[in-house]
Amino acid sequence: SERGKRLGDMLVGTYAMRTRGGRTMLPPVVMPYSLAEWASTADISRLPDGLALTARLFLARAATMEPATRARLGSVIGARILEHVAPPPPPGTHPETVTAAVLATRRDREYAVALRESAADAEETARAARLPYGMEDVDN
Repeated sequence: SERGKRLGDMLVGTYAMRTRGGRTMLPPVVMPYSLAEWASTADISRLPDGLALTARLFLARAATMEPATRARLGSVIGARILEHVAPPPPPGTHPETVTAAVLATRRDREYAVALRESAADAEETARAARLPYGMEDVDN
């Protein structure tokens, strides 16, 4: 029909609906053991969000890429990340390894900040709910 209804739907009085697929979760970024010590002291605070997202998507899709494309993109993204990280990783470290270490560190640090903020919010809420002068809250 002109409204896109199928003949069977018109006879039965139903509608065909198109739904979007669910979001797929990206695999977690794992901290490379060889860079854990370096990453714990590296300054990654200047890493732009857009570059972090690009790097995250690259790591998620790297296994499905052609080897030459993967190497080229990994080198480009790794070099861009290193522009925002200090001190540099040990010489000769593979760009994908550096990328994974930086992203895992960023995730862990942001999670730690969120936990501290959540604890501070909970403490503030509890403090605001307490009665002044140590009075007990008696339900009447």
